[in-house]
Parts: sequence; C-alpha cells; structure tokens
Amino acid sequence: MLILNERGEFVSNSQIIKENQTLKEASSAEDFIIEDGVLKEYTGSGGDVTIPDGVVSIGPSAFLGCDSVTSVIIPNSTTDIGYTAFCGCSSLANIVIGDNVTHIGEAAFSNCSSLKNIIIPDSVISIGNYVFEHCYSLTNITLGTGLKSIGYCAFKSCSALKSLSIPSSVTEIGLGAFYDTLKDFTIICDRNSYADEYAKTQNIKVQYIN
Repeated sequence: MLILNERGEFVSNSQIIKENQTLKEASSAEDFIIEDGVLKEYTGSGGDVTIPDGVVSIGPSAFLGCDSVTSVIIPNSTTDIGYTAFCGCSSLANIVIGDNVTHIGEAAFSNCSSLKNIIIPDSVISIGNYVFEHCYSLTNITLGTGLKSIGYCAFKSCSALKSLSIPSSVTEIGLGAFYDTLKDFTIICDRNSYADEYAKTQNIKVQYIN
C-alpha cells in the first residue's frame, strides 16, 4: 500500500518507517515503559513520536490522553494495538501503522479529533468497536485488503467522512458502525459484497467499484 510523501513520491509504510529511523533516532528509550515487548506507557513530552523497533504490542491506554503528541510511527515489529491505546490524543494528526499489525483494539483512536488521514495496512484483520469514534476531522481512511471485521460504532460521529471504500474481504460490520456520519455518507464496495448488503440494510448510500 502506497502513501504520497512530502516530496510528492509514492512510498510504502515500511519505507516511511525506515526513512524516519534513518533521519533521526527513535524517541528516547526513557520516553517509554516497555515490558516483554509490550509498550505499557508513554511518558515523553509529546510532539513527533517514533515507537522503538522491537515493540510487539501497544498496550491498553498506553498513550491515553496524551494531547501533546502530534504524530506517531508504529514499527513493523508491532502486531497489536490495544484498546484505548491512543484514545483522547486530541493533537494527533498523523500516524503510520507498521505492516505487521493484525488487530486494532476497541476505541484505540477514539476522540483523536485532529486525525485527518490514516491508512490501515493489508495485514490488519480486525478493527474493534469504537475505534475511530468522535474523530471529527477524519476525511480519508484507506482499509487494507486483508480486513475481515469492522466493530460496532467503529466510525461513529466521524462527521467529516464523506465516503469509505470497503474491500470485499470484509465479512462482518457491527451495528452503528457509521452512526452520526454525514447524511450523504457513501460506502464504496463491490456489488453483492457483504458491505453492499450491510449498506442496504442500514439505508446507507452505495457506490459500486465494478
């Protein structure tokens, strides 16, 4: 999956992570409490945060309410983002998720009111309940082709989100996943896919890919 960088070049999540670690060292080890590969708590002063390589899991509430954090890069060593991991990070505008994350826990990014764009890599299988609830500035999200499950109220009150392309790999979408989004919010999907049927039952506009 490719992202347009500041130089106008299309690069992968992995390339962004590598470039960032080449340009500067990861945030000081003193900024994190890490036990057995689990990031338990962020104790730094905020700004741009690069999570150290080797972190396997971002624990529950590890960054909860860290309203001074503006960007986060999650390394490819990480496979799991715990519930409420970044909840209430109101200044978080940019996040790069490593290519091996498989699960994003409940309310992991809820109330990240400055978050505008996010790319979910192909490795992610499930997005938990309330993951992006109250992300009022979220306008663009790309879902990976490996995604199977979207939790209930996952995009609740994402009032700036006009549309979302849902891959045919998705076989479960929780109730209220798009509650309180724009009146003309549109699901973009394959005809006769699970997302297509979901949209019809929830009276959500549909645009077909094929």
